[in-house]
Amino acid sequence: MLILKSLPRNECQDQRIQLPGCYSLSKQFLFLFKEADTEIASLACAWNCPVLGNDSDFFIFDIRAGYIPLSSINWEADGLTVDFFYREELASHFGIRAEFLPLFASLVGNDYVSYEVLAEFGPTMNPGKASRFRSIANILSDSRTEEEALESALLMVGSAIGRDKLRQAVKHSLQEYNTDSHLLLYFDSGVVDSSLKTQNGCEIEEWILPKFRKGLFAAKCMSALTTGKIFLRPQVENCEEVSANQCSQSLRKVMYGILNDAAAHDERGNLTMVQEWDRESLEVKSSNVAPCQEGVVPGLSLIPSLSKEERLQILSNAFNSNIASIMSLPEKFKLIVVSLRLLKSNARPPLKTNHLTAILCSCIKLADDSWNKCVENTKRRMSLSQPFDRKAAQSFAQWQCVLRDAVHLNFVLLEPVETPCIHKAFNGRLAHCLQNKLDRGKSRGAGAGDRRGRLGRRNFKPPTNPMIDGTALCHNVSRSLFCFSFL
Repeated sequence: MLILKSLPRNECQDQRIQLPGCYSLSKQFLFLFKEADTEIASLACAWNCPVLGNDSDFFIFDIRAGYIPLSSINWEADGLTVDFFYREELASHFGIRAEFLPLFASLVGNDYVSYEVLAEFGPTMNPGKASRFRSIANILSDSRTEEEALESALLMVGSAIGRDKLRQAVKHSLQEYNTDSHLLLYFDSGVVDSSLKTQNGCEIEEWILPKFRKGLFAAKCMSALTTGKIFLRPQVENCEEVSANQCSQSLRKVMYGILNDAAAHDERGNLTMVQEWDRESLEVKSSNVAPCQEGVVPGLSLIPSLSKEERLQILSNAFNSNIASIMSLPEKFKLIVVSLRLLKSNARPPLKTNHLTAILCSCIKLADDSWNKCVENTKRRMSLSQPFDRKAAQSFAQWQCVLRDAVHLNFVLLEPVETPCIHKAFNGRLAHCLQNKLDRGKSRGAGAGDRRGRLGRRNFKPPTNPMIDGTALCHNVSRSLFCFSFL
């Protein structure tokens, strides 16, 4: 969702406008603790600017400058054009007061009022969306107040239990359309206002909330800290294998141990257990994961007081590495190389050499921005009937999981090493293209003598030890001495 803060109000009077070609968007962003719609609408009201998004709730909010659906953007026009929608015009279309629109949306059904709760509501049974909307609008059009309109609607629910359920759901839904917010304090003075507690009811460390707002403390870590539950999103992987998320569970256990911080809370800790929801075959199931024991890792409250070297030691221990090997690497490759070492050790099924080589080489090509040419050249040579390599997909899925959890742990430790840009660390299309080239080269065998000669002149061989060869590879790249050519 995007707030077009810089767009002047006088350019928004017409239903259709042309955005200037030189228009630049604000780079400010933040992470929220809950559903973002209300906060976005409140900022749009405060700054008197429209909202660009893809959520029908913004038709309902009182956004004076209007709402621009992403679907309304016309990329083919002579200059980019968009459509503006205002809630007063929507209310006029249905013949109801604008302040009744939140109630209208609740009775139609939204994120807070489910179809199960609306099952006994008479207009819900009308065939067709237009007929249902018109019936609900007719109920609201004769009412003078929101409370009166709600009571009129509840008369159309058959049972007393059904009326109570619908009343409670609608009351909760109406609160979500209230545009009062404390976010302006954050933008104006950096104040973070939150009532969040840890899973065991403890106060959240003061330094965490500003980091979370800025995207420097992962949402999964915040979820584990406050609810003790996280959902591990499945990657594009082979469902006959164990979930790719299991490859990096050791890193998550270290994170949970730090988040627990038992010593600072009379051994009670911030969380008792973390319930991970993950893929098991074709189903999503939960499992309880215990944090690392106190004493093995420091608690969350101690992290800001530790030196960078001490935090680096914790990171090194989590990866079963050593500080010397990490410090010998160029800064931007440190986390990537130790993550590759963990991947090589923990991957199930084990990583094939070509898969590891493809990951390493994709990092190189992403770093020097030559990856687009490589992908296009490969697409022209690959057969459309070539089967999808599920084994490679599983390897690359595990790499994404390891890299994700490595970044999250690095954030929890206040970044003792530089956090890599993810778009410079992995690209699925590129990795599959490189892996395909490596497989084709291997299948051609010794017949490609000229290729062997040219590869030999570049002194390249597929890495067998990711810590040693990865280190050398990254050093060569940093000095612009490494060159790899795909033929």
